[in-house]
Amino acid sequence: MPTASPGSESRTTQASDRSGIARRSPVFVQSSRSFVQLSLRIGHLLRAESLLKPPMDSMRRLQLIPVLMHLALWTPVLVCQDEEFLDASWTSILAGDLSDSLALDLKEHLLEFPQSAVGQVLLAEIERRRGNYAQAREHIETSRQVVNGEEAVASWARSAADLFLDVGDFERLAAALARGLESNPGDPALISREIVFLRQTGQRDQARTRLKALPATKITEDADPELLLEYCRAYLALGEIEVANRAGVFAELKMRKQRHRRRGEILFLLGEIFRLGRTDDGNQAFKAFHDALAADKYSTLSHLGAARTQFYRMRWDLAKEPLARAKALNPNHPDVLACDAEWMLYFRFWREALEVAERGLTINPNHRGLALARGAARFFLKQAGAEEDFQKVVELDPFFAEGFCRMGDLVAHHYRFAEAITFYERAIAVDPGYSLSYVGLAACLANTARTEEALESLARFRETDPLPDIHPYANNLREALSTADSFLSIERGPFVFRVDPLEAPVLVPLLTELYKERWKNFSQRYGIGTDLKVVIDVFPDQNDFSARTVGFTGFGALGVCFGSCLALVSPRSQLRGHFEFESTAVHELAHVVSITLSRQRVPRWLTEGISVHEEKVFRANCDREMDLELFHYYHSGEIMRVRELNELFSSPKILFGYFQSGLLVEFIIGRSGERGIVRMLELFAEDVETEDVIRRALGLEPEQLDAEFSDWLWRTRLSSMKVQPTYTELGLKRLQQRLMETGEPPAELLAQIAWAYHQQDRRVDRDDFLNRALKKSPSLPSAELLLARRALDSKDKERALRHFERALGQGAEEFFAFLTLADLCLADGKKDKRLEYLERAKDCFPRYVGPRNPYLLRSHVFESLGQEDNALEELRQYCRIQESDLGPRLTLSEKALERGDPGEALRYLLEVRAIDPFQRDIHRKIARCQRALSLPSMAVESLELALGVDPSCEPDFDAKLPAVERVSIDQAERTEILLDLVDIHLEVGETATARRYLERAVELAPDSPRILEIKARIDR
Repeated sequence: MPTASPGSESRTTQASDRSGIARRSPVFVQSSRSFVQLSLRIGHLLRAESLLKPPMDSMRRLQLIPVLMHLALWTPVLVCQDEEFLDASWTSILAGDLSDSLALDLKEHLLEFPQSAVGQVLLAEIERRRGNYAQAREHIETSRQVVNGEEAVASWARSAADLFLDVGDFERLAAALARGLESNPGDPALISREIVFLRQTGQRDQARTRLKALPATKITEDADPELLLEYCRAYLALGEIEVANRAGVFAELKMRKQRHRRRGEILFLLGEIFRLGRTDDGNQAFKAFHDALAADKYSTLSHLGAARTQFYRMRWDLAKEPLARAKALNPNHPDVLACDAEWMLYFRFWREALEVAERGLTINPNHRGLALARGAARFFLKQAGAEEDFQKVVELDPFFAEGFCRMGDLVAHHYRFAEAITFYERAIAVDPGYSLSYVGLAACLANTARTEEALESLARFRETDPLPDIHPYANNLREALSTADSFLSIERGPFVFRVDPLEAPVLVPLLTELYKERWKNFSQRYGIGTDLKVVIDVFPDQNDFSARTVGFTGFGALGVCFGSCLALVSPRSQLRGHFEFESTAVHELAHVVSITLSRQRVPRWLTEGISVHEEKVFRANCDREMDLELFHYYHSGEIMRVRELNELFSSPKILFGYFQSGLLVEFIIGRSGERGIVRMLELFAEDVETEDVIRRALGLEPEQLDAEFSDWLWRTRLSSMKVQPTYTELGLKRLQQRLMETGEPPAELLAQIAWAYHQQDRRVDRDDFLNRALKKSPSLPSAELLLARRALDSKDKERALRHFERALGQGAEEFFAFLTLADLCLADGKKDKRLEYLERAKDCFPRYVGPRNPYLLRSHVFESLGQEDNALEELRQYCRIQESDLGPRLTLSEKALERGDPGEALRYLLEVRAIDPFQRDIHRKIARCQRALSLPSMAVESLELALGVDPSCEPDFDAKLPAVERVSIDQAERTEILLDLVDIHLEVGETATARRYLERAVELAPDSPRILEIKARIDR
């Protein structure tokens, strides 16, 4: 916090709501108010006298002159103290003080000193930073007329340049810079602003030439920090990140030691350097912007920098908050409006983005980003003028590759990769040295199955970029594409599978059969053509898949579709055994349908919703099972409206976005049939906006769709659930709002508020509302359950049981309460009671698949009681609602085989295979069941798959086992599989085929007793 100027203590109380800096001395205040705010400047006595009202006669004026002459003796003191006030005001503004009180002080100052150019400039700075550009212009113009002196003119020119750059008034900007440089040709702040101006208007060579005009200095820790700041600004404008970084780091270090008032400015520039330099995935940029805001908490541009950093990280949801703060501080800043329009374009708010861009262009008609945003909005809306806007961008700055690269990123975000390629190529055309264009181009080329060209583009990036090794996306993508380039490429009908050689013998047959059947189904239901070529890459390594799809490792998705090219995570990846591979493959193939029918224009929520729905059509237990989250969000008022549903896919709630979108598609199909979905895709293909698509395809207003969907959710999924809601922050606020709107709140509302506070661990508030609820209704079940939970938290089991018993006696039925009671019975060894509570828990929430699952818990209890049939039935019920748990399926298949039930065994073995097909034993068991069910051809296919499993792909593969022993085991297993094939072919009378398999078996184990027995059979 800046220090108050000397002699200013009497104003601190009045200024306590400002920055803490005193505004005037007591002498100055008393003088200004005792003498009717006369201007006390030598040479302006008559001007001061003329301020007296009403007008006086000549005699009175003559009598006043001696008084004014006497007051003139005070002028040196007052002028000195006035300069302290102005300097303190500058410090306040640099610290973010744009308050009305500071502005009022400056206006009072101007009443007393109307010739004060600095006062006018300070007011201009406040108005400019607030976004009041008309008022700022007035103050700059007034100060221009009265400013004199080298330093004063330079200071005026700096503020004028900042203002005219904001509003795009290049003529006045050039004039202001010229005047300032004429007065002070070596002023580094003016030279750096001139370089920024020249660079932003495409005069790159002239800007580079002006670097020589900067005062010479070595970029070291000992250099003048203010000069280093201007070096940083100038080199950053020219894209020379390394030099700008060195200057910025040394400047910030010294300013920090000096507690320099311009430290916020250098921290902002460092944030921009780290953002544009892609340092540490944006983390250093965030830190710099955070520190800048600590120095100037109202820095619009620092908030904006944080928002743009989130853009770079593809976290548009997290960009929303800093962008909103920037808008609140300066709603008219052209950079803010351009960023706001860009954010809207990412979320398909085309018309709103167009309105924002057009409003911004009325403020700054020469803003590159706003012209680009307007062109983008017109492009997406298929309106005339888009190309003119893009051409205007080139006219404004012939080297603005960054803008076209961002345009490519935006178009690619909406799956329109082929169109995005043209924007990246345009960026390269205007500036081949802007390296990021090659990375975006490479990604889109890869997404359209042009791998070799993608690798060439990445090679050009490495040749062009000064720091290619710190760009994780480019390097990860290059490695992932190189890995994919080494895969086997196998074409089967419309599908081209690119698969690891070890996995190809298993995955290609399985995916071919699966996709052949599903593609035929999709063609019939959606009317998609069958002549489309689809390229499928399957990555054995999760990190390779992650790098291929988003450019960094750790991405948790299982598949991604780029249109007619898709990528899958192999079932033997690091996620092995934790997902259902076949339903994932169907999900991604369904994307091909929705993306193709919409000509790459489908919104994210609809394409994901269709794919989630198709998973369930394919296999009923693939339901994602997020009903608990749905229940909580419903009660908290956080079911997203269709217009905002896309935002979930750029947020931590992305998985819920999939679930809600799938349910919405299910609702639409139930209401309007699959034709309603097809019609929506057709309309999106025509670039119709979401609201109009809903109106034309479904005959509904978007708000009506939201309301009907919400009602449907309650009727079909939620009304039968008996669960205590967990409230979000928004949920608690809604409860509090209901409380305020209710004159006499019901006991249940008070109890729910108590629960919400309990969930936030706000115990005092919880107990307050709990007591109020019990006072209104001493036998309230939800309150008794909360008392029980409170007792358990206090480790008081007996008291908790008493409250549970009271709640049950009052008719309470709540899922987690029954689970808790079942747990308490476990400690007491009461198995029958435990079974009862678990059954009641199932009744409260039949679709629950999370931890402490009642189906699995009941199965364990029945097993411990020796009731195997009951235990297996619980596992069956569990598998009907959960698609990827291997253990229960293996148990059910083994028990079915033991009791001679090949039908049930086959059902669960096929589900095991869908999760992990790289197990020879599973394929052999499947073949055994198929033979028992008189399905010999299918059994042959299963055994061929077993032969295709490489031993190193099996989950129990022991790499430490000696190679000789591994080979011996493998040969023995392969021999048995071959002999199984011989048996099947002999059974169906295909002796010649049986002999060929037998010959292969003999090569592996010529002395096998089973071979000798089969030979004898054939010879007979």
